[in-house]
Amino acid sequence: STLAAFFDGGFLVLNGANVPEETRAVQIDDQIASVFSDSAHIGVITGTGSTHRLLVYTTEGRKITDRTFEYAYKDMDYAAGEVTLYNDNNFCVYNLSGICKFNGSYTGTITDIFAIGRYRYGVVKDAGIDQIQLG
Repeated sequence: STLAAFFDGGFLVLNGANVPEETRAVQIDDQIASVFSDSAHIGVITGTGSTHRLLVYTTEGRKITDRTFEYAYKDMDYAAGEVTLYNDNNFCVYNLSGICKFNGSYTGTITDIFAIGRYRYGVVKDAGIDQIQLG
């Protein structure tokens, strides 16, 4: 099995069933703000304030995406190959190539957002949960 161990200056890719061994060390010079992964990708969002970089790697540690973007977010979710960033009243969705698929506002205070299907999201807000579909 493969796993990623994150630290302040990057991450390690480890492989092995009983005693995982380091197979790759990836150095990241910027401040790490968020991390995510799935069975094929390791992702890192760096930066502070509104300027960030989306870095996506294979599970072997090979960089496949390096995209700078402007968006002040307070939290993120990753599912089905999409990174959803959000703050109180706005959210945006990036694919693993760093392309923004959606950027817009939402009525109500967003406390969490998560993908529930292709173009469908659950939005937890201050007054309940909504299901929305993006076109």
